[in-house]
Amino acid sequence: MNLCLVPFASQLLLLSTAILLPIIVTPYGLDVSWPIHDKEAFLQQENATLDHDDDGGELYNFGQDRVKAYQEYMKRCTEASKSCFRSETAVMRNNINTPMTIRNYTDLGFKKVRAPEGLYAPLKEFWDANRQGCQPIKIHSTLYNVFEGTTKICDIKSKKIISSLMEEAKTPLEEWSGQKLDPGLANGIRVYTE
Repeated sequence: MNLCLVPFASQLLLLSTAILLPIIVTPYGLDVSWPIHDKEAFLQQENATLDHDDDGGELYNFGQDRVKAYQEYMKRCTEASKSCFRSETAVMRNNINTPMTIRNYTDLGFKKVRAPEGLYAPLKEFWDANRQGCQPIKIHSTLYNVFEGTTKICDIKSKKIISSLMEEAKTPLEEWSGQKLDPGLANGIRVYTE
């Protein structure tokens, strides 16, 4: 079996099995202002410090103020649902594994374009007719953060509408990616609030 170790922030990423092996703590990178890959490394931060990199640039270690903010965030999530810690573990696992499977089709990794009229017009019509009927998402996880604000979904229940929207989006996405695409998953319009 071939293994590839890649230095990544304060850790080595073992690509074949996606296991993180801690090696040193750096003053800036992943898991410093918020846990992205390793909650335990994040929680072990000391007080906030100002450091300098090898080129003399300033690096800020956010320290305990961010740790306290994260702990409060998780406390509010856990009060809403006992599944938050399991959800947080899954989110971090996905943060590690997903980037290895994603291909960038442009240097930037995405392309911003105006939605085709055949896609935009039906979505706008649906939104105008249904925006007052959006329902709160009832999933309690750190991914959706329904305990700090209300995240809603306006379900598009019509398979005909979903199918036509997916078909309308398919051509520009295939042109951009250079790939033949299969239908994906769509269920409606999400509304995020603060």
